[in-house]
Amino acid sequence: MQHGSLMRSIEKSNRHFQKALTRLPLGVSSNFRYWGEDRTIYVKRGKGGRIWDIDDNEYIDYRLGYGPAILGYADGGTFTGHSVSLSAANKTLEILQRTDALQSIEEYGLRLQTGLSDILTDRGIEHTFVGHPSIMGLFFSEKAPTDYRGWVNTNYDFYDALAPELHELGILVEPDSREPWFMCEAHDVKCRDETLDKFAEAVDITIKKSTAKKAA
Repeated sequence: MQHGSLMRSIEKSNRHFQKALTRLPLGVSSNFRYWGEDRTIYVKRGKGGRIWDIDDNEYIDYRLGYGPAILGYADGGTFTGHSVSLSAANKTLEILQRTDALQSIEEYGLRLQTGLSDILTDRGIEHTFVGHPSIMGLFFSEKAPTDYRGWVNTNYDFYDALAPELHELGILVEPDSREPWFMCEAHDVKCRDETLDKFAEAVDITIKKSTAKKAA
């Protein structure tokens, strides 16, 4: 798929997916990692707040292993220099206690929410955020849902269409609007600005496709 000058190929991931199907249901170890036959990626490395798939596509990661990578990937050897997970966990707790990492993550999340909200408000799209800024949920509705019935009444179809466009542009978010976005201490101003630029582009692409679909 091509967006402007961007051409993001996942040819290697697609080949790996076909091979993985012979051993794993849906070709992955968890259904949360399955995004479709031609969209599922396989990650080979991470650094800071970014990851790279086996096709060398770069993504700003807002999944972060569902939260544990709170400092980012390979933070000063925290996750790469220890063979025992407990050692990494203890080191992470030590860093959180002696630095302002938690405050930094919260501030990043708040600033990101402000930017996302400005983009959506400018386009007349109802939205709301839930949860702590470091683990935020984004819903397309005037009022945040508090249960499954409330979620059904949100515009989850728009989120379902938006998430793949973000993936194509290198912003890795949960494809299901019921799951949160995770922030980490390694997410910096460059990550935020790039996320906002590409979020705006993805929203415009989604609106355009939705309008064309309704007119067809």
